[in-house]
Amino acid sequence: FRTYVGDAVLVAHNAAFDVKFLKLHEGESGVAFDMAVLDTMLLSCFLHDYTPKHNLDVVAQRFGIPVHGRHTALGDALVTAGCFLKMLEMLETHDVRTLEQALAVSERILQVKTRQASF
Repeated sequence: FRTYVGDAVLVAHNAAFDVKFLKLHEGESGVAFDMAVLDTMLLSCFLHDYTPKHNLDVVAQRFGIPVHGRHTALGDALVTAGCFLKMLEMLETHDVRTLEQALAVSERILQVKTRQASF
């Protein structure tokens, strides 16, 4: 899989879960996942800050993305991809036009969520 993705940007919903798993096993597998990762959950928090609900089903419904094969690799990937394409349009209206800007927005949301968890 690592060879297949090369230096591509990974897009995932609730990416922290998957990235943590991959990072935990880097030493034993000898495979490093050090490419950029965009998390559609964090982007949803930025774009839809009026609601606390950002799970994949809710985000898909918000964007009118049909959900088929949920909780399968292909089904979840297709739903995430559909949501991400809709998010790209919205991000542009918020002057988020580059990968670096999207990563910065995601990092800010992550910092806010970390602070909120400490309350």
